[in-house]
Amino acid sequence: MCFNTAITGYQEILTDPSYAGQIVTFTFPHIGNVGTNDEDIETVHAPRPPACAACVLQADITDPSNYRAAEASRPWLKARGIVGIAGVDTRALTALIREKGMPNAVIATMPNGEFDSRR
Repeated sequence: MCFNTAITGYQEILTDPSYAGQIVTFTFPHIGNVGTNDEDIETVHAPRPPACAACVLQADITDPSNYRAAEASRPWLKARGIVGIAGVDTRALTALIREKGMPNAVIATMPNGEFDSRR
């Protein structure tokens, strides 16, 4: 798990090869307000670019409000198999990562869809 403190460029971060296979924590709370488009993918590999494994967000993904948006972020993430979780204090998590280093992490739910945040 790593973090990113940018206030824009989420699609670029999620498709940047340096984040491939990682869980990215975003400290900025408003993810998705720009939406997604084909021009903002950082690298192109068939059939799709490498991407981060998951993203951790403070607030739920918002609807796009940018004229360049071709697709909302939620279906874009789903189509690429990028798991997301919201409702996390991402600034506290970032401080922990800075203090202790990058931890190994997983985001998982039980088969019935419940999520246990105590672990």
